[in-house]
Amino acid sequence: MSESWRTTFYRGRVRPQSVPPAPNGFRRAPFDKVLGTDEKSTDMSKEAQEKAARLRKQHAKKELSLSIKIQESDLYDWYPTARYLLIVIEGLQVRNEDAYFPEDCPEEYYNDRVGWCWMSQAKLALRVGISEPQVCRWIKRFKNDGVIKVRTWQDDNNADHDLYQIVESVVEANQRPSQKWDVERPSRYKKKRGANKGSFSASNQPRRVSDEIAEMDEE
Repeated sequence: MSESWRTTFYRGRVRPQSVPPAPNGFRRAPFDKVLGTDEKSTDMSKEAQEKAARLRKQHAKKELSLSIKIQESDLYDWYPTARYLLIVIEGLQVRNEDAYFPEDCPEEYYNDRVGWCWMSQAKLALRVGISEPQVCRWIKRFKNDGVIKVRTWQDDNNADHDLYQIVESVVEANQRPSQKWDVERPSRYKKKRGANKGSFSASNQPRRVSDEIAEMDEE
């Protein structure tokens, strides 16, 4: 370790050694410029701050991905399985024409393959971690709600295959007004739920009733 960086220990404290002068040919920058406190560097920092603000504004206006839009929507709130299934389908949609796509599907579907998910319901069930009948029920509901489009075709063995495409306009129409914690969310239940029959309430207090009966017996 060079002598300029050595420290002397005394009485439990550390005293840094003084830094030697700069070699010939080098000039140390004024301390105020290093800290950015001089007038010129302050102007530059203001320009940098304005540029950073512009970049942040441009980034905020940048189009969100469909996956993020699904997560920031109120579609199927309180149904995480359905939301996750939509995200998985979106992630499996064909992004470009070079991606693999079943070649034995109808020519019109093959030529229009970008933006469509061709994975079977059995494999979707494995991806999401649920059963195949559950996937079938949710996809049927997605279709009825207009959230996805479905194309059906048969291969040479007369086996049915489905293609799925998420309708982005429907997802955008169901975006939450805010992503803050206190944003109003849809009701979790269709009907307002009350106490179950036999549950404790102001009028149903078994212990209190038994105590009152015991007091009456004592009297």
